[in-house]
Amino acid sequence: MKKTLSYKEKKRAFNALKSPSMASFDLKLLKKLCPEHPELSRFMLKPSRCADDILFFLLDFATAEEICQNRIHKEVAMGNTNFETRAEEAESRAEEAEERAEDAETRAEVAEERAEAAEQALADEKKKEA
Repeated sequence: MKKTLSYKEKKRAFNALKSPSMASFDLKLLKKLCPEHPELSRFMLKPSRCADDILFFLLDFATAEEICQNRIHKEVAMGNTNFETRAEEAESRAEEAEERAEDAETRAEVAEERAEAAEQALADEKKKEA
């Protein structure tokens, strides 16, 4: 089933989950959720090289939480237990991405205010000339 995230939500989740070392896990989940995906054959050739594309497409079919749970489950099955560290790193990256997004929004608001002030000044100047 296809998930519907806004572009902003998808990009935030993508930045938080981005990890080439998890590409093979993400690919397996994508194959499970969307076996008819047209890019699967390309992804299977070199998952780590296609990690970003795999994750971006996977976010159309799974939530960030489902992806994390799949990664943890696969890591545990393989005997890797450093997933907590990776989860903390992903969470940290998500927080950083969110802060950058908020900063960008603030800068955009300031720019809009400046543009409005400039437009008003121009309109006032035209009234004075008339």
